[in-house]
Amino acid sequence: MSTQDAITVEELPIVSTALRYLDQLSPPASDVVKDFARLYLRRVHDGPLTKLPGDQLAAHVVGLFRFASDRGLNPISVRVFNPTEINDGYSSQGTVVEVSIADRPFLIDSVTGEIQSHGIGVEYVVHPVIGTTRNQEGILVAVGPARDADNRESIQHYQLDRLIDSAERDALHNGVLRTLGDVRRAVDDFEPLKGRVLRMIDLAGSASNLYPQGQIENVSAFLRWLLDLNFVFLGYREYDIREADGVPSLQTVPDSGLGILRDNATSAYASPMPLADIPDELRERFESGELLVITKANSVSTVHRRVKLDYIGIRKVDEAGKICGEARMLGVFTSKAYMAPASQVPLLDHKLRRIIEAEDLIEGSHDHKVVTEIFESYPKEELFSSPAAEIHRSVMGLMRLRESQHVKLFVRRDLLNRSVAIVVALPRDRFNAPLRKRLQKLFMDRFNGTSVDYMLALGEVDPAQIHFTVWVASGEIPEVSFGDLEQQVATMTRTWEDRITEELIHRVGEQEGRRMARRWA
Repeated sequence: MSTQDAITVEELPIVSTALRYLDQLSPPASDVVKDFARLYLRRVHDGPLTKLPGDQLAAHVVGLFRFASDRGLNPISVRVFNPTEINDGYSSQGTVVEVSIADRPFLIDSVTGEIQSHGIGVEYVVHPVIGTTRNQEGILVAVGPARDADNRESIQHYQLDRLIDSAERDALHNGVLRTLGDVRRAVDDFEPLKGRVLRMIDLAGSASNLYPQGQIENVSAFLRWLLDLNFVFLGYREYDIREADGVPSLQTVPDSGLGILRDNATSAYASPMPLADIPDELRERFESGELLVITKANSVSTVHRRVKLDYIGIRKVDEAGKICGEARMLGVFTSKAYMAPASQVPLLDHKLRRIIEAEDLIEGSHDHKVVTEIFESYPKEELFSSPAAEIHRSVMGLMRLRESQHVKLFVRRDLLNRSVAIVVALPRDRFNAPLRKRLQKLFMDRFNGTSVDYMLALGEVDPAQIHFTVWVASGEIPEVSFGDLEQQVATMTRTWEDRITEELIHRVGEQEGRRMARRWA
């Protein structure tokens, strides 16, 4: 389309309609409201707003402008309401959420995630970014294109899939406010958060009186890898073990918090807590263990993606070679990190090399290829958080299963006793969605889980692998007999052919039973 043929904003039907009705108001809408209408409605396409009568469309625009202007000097404005013609000049089939905030990354997906976390769907959304000028009281006095503006604001209008009641609206309003507060803190602290990664690298380097140099180098390489767009940094805080009232205690380091961990008062360790009062599994984590801790936090990210936060911790080591605290980073691994081959990720490549060297595998050999393929099939979270020895045992166990039709189970407790990782390996032809759902329920019941995630790995040959993560209340993983659980899984995966073959063998003997099964099963 040539420049002469391009459609101007005023020629868009919804814009021309709104401007005509804005002129019919008494008094007519101001120029800044009309400019706002042009910038906002140019982003409106098929949806409920295009079906509003002209007078209701104008009322909607005026109401949204006033809401955005009335934010004034406040950093965030949110309203959740059920529009009516009497109160708002227009009506909607679903509750409306509107937001006014300085533009930042992650706003739309974070708000959408918060809405959906309340069990509510988003039917329609409009979210232009506009350039703004506000007076000393914060009132909008001019709006314009965002591209060259000094101040850019995100104006968001969401129509939900149904009308919700007053209590639900209050809960949603508070949730969206909290989420946007987290986005502001995380985005505004982005550069300082990146800088704390360098601080963590320095802490790792100063731990040579407790950890071997090779481990320090691997950890440092991994931390530098995070900076290459492989991690969304959301929060940071440091903790020290120090004497308080004559006893060793754990406490947050004042003013060390950034992002979603900026407010130290939200920590359970804002005041010194004697180590003796901390649950055993948590105390052991602070007093001993590997230089680097990678696991999942209890809480779900409110910023960007609604997933459990990834937790990366570095031990702080004093001059005497004793652990004296921790530097903790919270965030989420990016899609770039998940797409990278595990064998090319610092720390994970070391774990793979340890397996290959321990098994004396020759590069290019059949076994080398199989081990690498199995290793790559594991979820990144499992590879990051599992000790190398456990990954070694599981990978070699899966390799041996390639030559059999058996069902095998591999179980690992999380370092913080917050989850159980389970790998079910079985012949590919036995896998189906109903079986996966039955296994999920089994693991939820046996481990008293609060939720369960899964990932399926189907290679070209057996076995298929289903990776489950069962989340439990912290420190409350029940004792479960591994043998009994594996037997239950094996029973659930048995096919009709398995059962009829077993019955025929029982009745007529091994050879004849298998012959009959091949013919009739």
